[in-house]
Amino acid sequence: MLYFSDMPPTNIGIHTMSREIPSSPPVSSPHIFIRGFDAFARWILVALFALLPVFLIPYPWVAISQGKVLLAAGVAIIAAVTWAIARLFEGAIRVPKASLLYVGLLLPLAYVISTAVGGWNNTSLVGNGVEQDTLVAVVLWYALFAISAFVFHDHRSGIRASVRAFIFGLTVLGILEVLYIFLPAQFSLGALSGLTANPVGSWHDLGIISGLSLFLSIALFRSGIFNGLWRIFPILLGALSLFLLIVIHFQDVFWATTALCAAGFIAVVRAALQAEGVSITDAVARALPWLVVGVMMTLLALFSIQIAEKLPPPIQITEVEVRPSWQGTFDIAKQSLDAPTTLLFGSGPNSFIREWGLHKPASVNLTPFWNSDFNYGIGVIPTSIFAVGLFGLLAWAAILLVLLGLIFRFVREVRPLTPGRTLFGTLAVAVAYLVTFHMIYTPGVAVTGITFLLIALLAIAASGDAPPRRGQVNIRSVLSIITLIMLLIFTTIMVAVAGYAGREVLSNIYVNKGSYVYQNAHDIGGAGRAIQTALRISPQNDRAHRAAAELGIVELSELLAQGTADDATRAQLQQTLQNTIQHALTAVEIDSANYQNWLSLAQIYSNLAGANVDGAFENAKNAYEQALQAQPTNPVPLLRLAQVAVAQGDIASARDHLQQAIALKPDFAAAYFLLSQVEAADGKGDPAVAAAAQAAQLVPTDPIGWFNLGYILYTGKSYENAVASLERAASLAPDYANAMFILGLSYNALGRTDDAIIVIQRVAALNTSETWLAQLIANMREGKDPFAGIQQ
Repeated sequence: MLYFSDMPPTNIGIHTMSREIPSSPPVSSPHIFIRGFDAFARWILVALFALLPVFLIPYPWVAISQGKVLLAAGVAIIAAVTWAIARLFEGAIRVPKASLLYVGLLLPLAYVISTAVGGWNNTSLVGNGVEQDTLVAVVLWYALFAISAFVFHDHRSGIRASVRAFIFGLTVLGILEVLYIFLPAQFSLGALSGLTANPVGSWHDLGIISGLSLFLSIALFRSGIFNGLWRIFPILLGALSLFLLIVIHFQDVFWATTALCAAGFIAVVRAALQAEGVSITDAVARALPWLVVGVMMTLLALFSIQIAEKLPPPIQITEVEVRPSWQGTFDIAKQSLDAPTTLLFGSGPNSFIREWGLHKPASVNLTPFWNSDFNYGIGVIPTSIFAVGLFGLLAWAAILLVLLGLIFRFVREVRPLTPGRTLFGTLAVAVAYLVTFHMIYTPGVAVTGITFLLIALLAIAASGDAPPRRGQVNIRSVLSIITLIMLLIFTTIMVAVAGYAGREVLSNIYVNKGSYVYQNAHDIGGAGRAIQTALRISPQNDRAHRAAAELGIVELSELLAQGTADDATRAQLQQTLQNTIQHALTAVEIDSANYQNWLSLAQIYSNLAGANVDGAFENAKNAYEQALQAQPTNPVPLLRLAQVAVAQGDIASARDHLQQAIALKPDFAAAYFLLSQVEAADGKGDPAVAAAAQAAQLVPTDPIGWFNLGYILYTGKSYENAVASLERAASLAPDYANAMFILGLSYNALGRTDDAIIVIQRVAALNTSETWLAQLIANMREGKDPFAGIQQ
């Protein structure tokens, strides 16, 4: 039974390892410092419940997920430090008797072991700071769960405050999102852009939270938590959530919300039938809101597509969502976990993106998402098991079994729904709902954070009035010193992990800022300063080094365009070149398994090869080969290798690389385009035409592809076919001078002199500096060779 009083629970039988602690300050009358620090820790966690759904940083270069991680990291540091200080002042640590708290510890331990086996690389440790399958992310969310359990177990009134704060935050989220849907310019909050933008994360994430919000608004309305004016919030939240569910219209969310309503309906009917004189009709009447909403959700699930098509244009919003299927996830796991070590410890935290590049199904290359990199499989939990192996499977199995046990406990106890029992059942069902989505989907940071926070409340609710274990902190006994050391270790780990996560996120925010500044203002200096700040914050951020290298390429191009007439310019050019290469090399050194780092380095060397720098071709070739080794299922490195071979005049190697690229991706238009030019250069007309035709047909809206085909046909003297292709190119790009020029020559070759002159006159009008075109037109009029007397 939970009590929502302002007094902390009385500790009965305070023991540690069955040894009674003789002296400890009474918990009911704590010291003023203890009160202050405990209250601060409690209210900062309550604030997290309110802020996590709606918090964002009002800058367009800060991603929603990055803002959430910074918020969580900041709260974790403050809560851990203040709680630890309070425990030192008090001289005691009270540990809740909550099985979830101890079983949950298996998950970060599994990640520690897997990361250690994998060599403590930065990708597994923290990644970019927002991936959920890293050691730091798992430890951060568990730490917030643990500190919430410790803090709120001592102060049960904090549970009521947390639930109220959460409902308040969800209501604010609903209001802001509805306003943004209808007035996006006025309510973008400086960070939202696009029809599906919202303060939670993805459109699907918002749907999941809306389903949860609708459930909570009904389940907690009569729980005793919301009295007086507070009852406005669940009513408003329910209406907003229902509207958002209809607008978002994800079918799985409709079915999941239907299941929530079914659980609520059964719980209310069963509890009502326990009272004397209550008929089945009266019991159903009490559960009528659950029945009505459940039927509505079922109908929405069955007819979601038809309903979405009937919505008014302002709210007819759809998001295309792509992720690996169950089959794709299992295929990757089967090929990656093929050795005893990987089977036991997994392929390493945050490694799915790497394994996807190594083993993705060949059929994926035939889809529009062939070049997409996926950080997760079908869901967060399956990806986690894949990443940390058998130990991860055991950890998740233990957690899920405890959660199922709590739900079974609620179902088994058939008695009236008191406020405490209502909250316990509501939290158990809500957590089951969120965990289920983590199994079949990859929710963002906000949904995962909310899941762990609600698990903390559930752990406290499940412990009931069980007295906590208590450990004394002083310097008079070995046990007390051990307890003190454990307290300091726990706090240090929390602060270190939260700080590590925050540092990486902050560094990547500055990378985002650099990209934003360059794209919107073309300010190379401003972009460079932002990226250098990112590197000062986190020198091991390979993404920041890669961004610095890419910006260096742009800067080199501009310096070369200015000329190198004076010594100062030459010195600047040399320094920029050295810095650019060094950044690319550092990115590769930090994460050599990331093919993007190799592509960035290869691009630099390719540019140098174009400037005839000694050794650049070989370095570019080696970097592209490393990129191919890191992601052998991606045809792009093969295309780049072919381009290097063409630049070196190695036609045979270029052809071989392009054929391999086409074997990986049979509809790779860029490979066919280059292959057509390779075959034409080798004097093989028919293969050149076939490849050029394939490229044009694969991208029929690209005028360059049609021009390429037309030009090859023209050089092969197939003028009729050349005209058809070149006319297509000119129709797609009316000012495409090259296409019109060859078209004019083709007309002339077919004897269509008037058409040829009209087209060439258009070319002359577009290129007034090309005075020789007048002579060419005159030659055509006189029936001569068009280029007679023209110096080419």
